[in-house]
Amino acid sequence: MKNRSLIRSFCALSLGGLLMVGILAGCSSNNGSGDAGQSQDSSSAQTEGQNPAGTAITPDSRVFQLMDQLTAETTLEQANEIIGTEGELVTESDTAATYTWPVDDDTSIEGILMSSGGATFSADYPTKLVADRADFSNWSEIESLQKVGTLTYDQLVELLDGVSGLKDEIRLGACTYQWYDADGGYLFAQVDDETGEISVVSGRF
Repeated sequence: MKNRSLIRSFCALSLGGLLMVGILAGCSSNNGSGDAGQSQDSSSAQTEGQNPAGTAITPDSRVFQLMDQLTAETTLEQANEIIGTEGELVTESDTAATYTWPVDDDTSIEGILMSSGGATFSADYPTKLVADRADFSNWSEIESLQKVGTLTYDQLVELLDGVSGLKDEIRLGACTYQWYDADGGYLFAQVDDETGEISVVSGRF
């Protein structure tokens, strides 16, 4: 998880004072356990998109399905309803409160809700289980497009051999998507919610 912490620190620095205090974050456990009557329940959980512990992490994993339903305007009550469980209070101050929601045995969502309104949500997941590995060999072209301000999310996906990013973080006006390659390298991009344009793209590979 060290790489992902570095990524979030980079994002915070790139947005300056707007992301101070509680904005840095990090986008219900229904795993079956038990007796003979639960095979049907387990099948239902699979159908709904929940990934059991230890299975591959993809953009269709339940944690990212839930991230797609959250926004920077989502309240605590709304987040509890969307995720299907009560958030666990982690820290609280005069300006913000941090909550965490377990999704399954190996993924969770963390939310920082500001007392003045607005929130940041981030997905926590084991990077070693990410299934779709991107090819970063087009990095020079990606970097060139970014420098002239014309790089969009769709273009980036195309340059990464069609691999969709994992919605790693949601903040006011933008989301952060993340990709990993077969060698353990990573790339992340901040994407404007309205235009799909990328304001920051970086990584280590």
